[in-house]
Amino acid sequence: MKLHSLFNVHVPKGSLAIQWFGQSSYAIKTSRGTILLVDPFFPLHRPPTEYVYTESPLDETTIPANLVLVTHDHRDHNCIESHQRLLQANKGTIFLAPPEAVVRMKTGRIPEENIISVVAGDRIEHADMRVTAVYAKPPKGDPTSNIPEPDVRHLGFVVECDGGPIWFSGDIIHTFADLEEVMAPVRALAPRIGAITTHPTEGEFPFFDGSRAIAERLGLKIALPAHYDCFVKGTYDPTEWKAHFPQNSSVQPVIPEFNKSFII
Repeated sequence: MKLHSLFNVHVPKGSLAIQWFGQSSYAIKTSRGTILLVDPFFPLHRPPTEYVYTESPLDETTIPANLVLVTHDHRDHNCIESHQRLLQANKGTIFLAPPEAVVRMKTGRIPEENIISVVAGDRIEHADMRVTAVYAKPPKGDPTSNIPEPDVRHLGFVVECDGGPIWFSGDIIHTFADLEEVMAPVRALAPRIGAITTHPTEGEFPFFDGSRAIAERLGLKIALPAHYDCFVKGTYDPTEWKAHFPQNSSVQPVIPEFNKSFII
């Protein structure tokens, strides 16, 4: 079996290898060689009117992931065809997903023994990782800001491991920075790195200044942008996001190079 280049990347102790494939699809590799994917979304049908890249950035059959985290049951986060191909690389891959996503995964013939259903507050240990599910959107939304409850359960995950902890925000509510009910559980796990969903104009997610506020209030050392450079509609310029972090910010904004691994 041909293996993805990430498999052979040497990760020094105390660091992580990170690779971003567009949208919210991230992979990390620890110093012990454990590979985790978040929201792998690599459909093969990619019309140019819809997708920034007409070729998939990843052949899932080349990356034997130990863990896959699914934040919620939207098609660009819970991609059944990608899950199926990941299992070709490693029949033992474990998927952590909220209940609605689990239902669709089972319908898509992902074996039940490979799936763990999780809700906010659940903590799963696997290999050298401990993964805690947290809310990305409160189940009741934010009535004080006239934000209704989400259509499905939206989670984020904090991954504790050598080189971490790292927080994958999921599709967070626009007012995330101002809601202690969602901020506090993340802050309690003291993530060093955060991959944060944001957008400059769409109201569902935090704007760029809101993204910075989240990173600083959580005490992150490094912030990564997420949820862009996949769909033609809805992408954004990450350099504009980075510009919202002043030079004296306590957080270092890092723009990952598309489909290239880096050590952090």
